[in-house]
Amino acid sequence: MFEIFTDRARKAMAVANREAQKFNHEYIGTEHILLGLVQNEGSVAAHLLRAMGVDLGQVQLEVRNLVRNGPDMVATGKLPQTPRAKRVIEYAIEESRDLEHHHVGTEHLLLGLLRVQDGVAAKVLANLGVQLVAARTEAQNLLQGRIDRAPVAAPGHGSGAPIDDGTWALLVTAGQEAAAMSSNTILPEHLLLAMLKDPDSALCRILAQAGLDFEQARKRIHDADA
Repeated sequence: MFEIFTDRARKAMAVANREAQKFNHEYIGTEHILLGLVQNEGSVAAHLLRAMGVDLGQVQLEVRNLVRNGPDMVATGKLPQTPRAKRVIEYAIEESRDLEHHHVGTEHLLLGLLRVQDGVAAKVLANLGVQLVAARTEAQNLLQGRIDRAPVAAPGHGSGAPIDDGTWALLVTAGQEAAAMSSNTILPEHLLLAMLKDPDSALCRILAQAGLDFEQARKRIHDADA
């Protein structure tokens, strides 16, 4: 089943497992999957939530306010999923098929969480104003934009290669940085900031080893533009 998951979706499930262990829970529930999604700020699901006006930190706070720790520490290793969590996976696969995708990404997991309306995750998201129909529409719009922009190549060099999920998420973040800096165009400096905001990126790690972090880069760019 998980072989059709994107790297970010698999990582979200791995983080969900760790979050369950932190709560001393012997299972992975919808609340843990939601935490797994919002802790990866470069994921499509995170972009969707931010586009809908949701603060990712507030999501984590809401979950932690609702969920109580278990009494005893649990063994490390892969935890079983609750029936609701299993339904999330099933719905995520359905959402992927409905969108004619050949993978399950974080966006599909988010839609799956919203469809399990009796789960903690759906209740948290509803409290923050996130509804299934609106999220599905936002996902379709975002992903349609990715499809429209898929063939990328320099002028006169053919159709180019399709953009993968990670690169698309990078471009979305770069666009947000451009907007925050009142730029109508995504420039190289915005791409640099997007790379530095994604801790899972190999480029981010390389830049960090060179002593450059996000705040430093943003300040230098601001000072150069001043």
